[in-house]
Amino acid sequence: MSGHDKRGEGMTEETMQTPQMNWNATLENLKTMAFGEQAFERFSAKERETLDAAINVYEKSYAIEACNLDLAYENENLLEQIQEMKKNWIPINVETPKNIKPVIVTWKNNDPAAYYQDIKGKHFTGTAHYKDGKWYWYSDVTEDFLAEYGRCDIYEFDSAIEVVAWMPLPKPYKAESGDKE
Repeated sequence: MSGHDKRGEGMTEETMQTPQMNWNATLENLKTMAFGEQAFERFSAKERETLDAAINVYEKSYAIEACNLDLAYENENLLEQIQEMKKNWIPINVETPKNIKPVIVTWKNNDPAAYYQDIKGKHFTGTAHYKDGKWYWYSDVTEDFLAEYGRCDIYEFDSAIEVVAWMPLPKPYKAESGDKE
């Protein structure tokens, strides 16, 4: 076994003996599990082709994993990479968020005031709302104003602010039993 060979690392007896019928159910739902309903479509045709090829490799090699632990190990990592992709930023030119729900955004200021020129074009993150093609900074009242009046002028993004990508907010922290908050 070579120094870089990690055969079997991270593999359990259960993973190596997963019944074929469970794998088929998993494969059918892999895209949905990894990217959510219809979110797989936000990728370019080339990216979808690459992911489809990766999933096909995963499917074929999984069937022979008992004979070839190297393939099983590589494909286990591939599944983790596909699952990790669902956490990525979503470019605005690919998809915009649902109206009003707060999201995390990456934004840049394309025309800052003279005393802020050092931030021109630099990326920052923040929390914002999106409604009818406009962005609004997050606050404890923004969502209510947008829902009731359809706008919230005080928190509307300046025209120099460009949102380049977004992602959903994570689920709130929930203490496990026995943990003190």
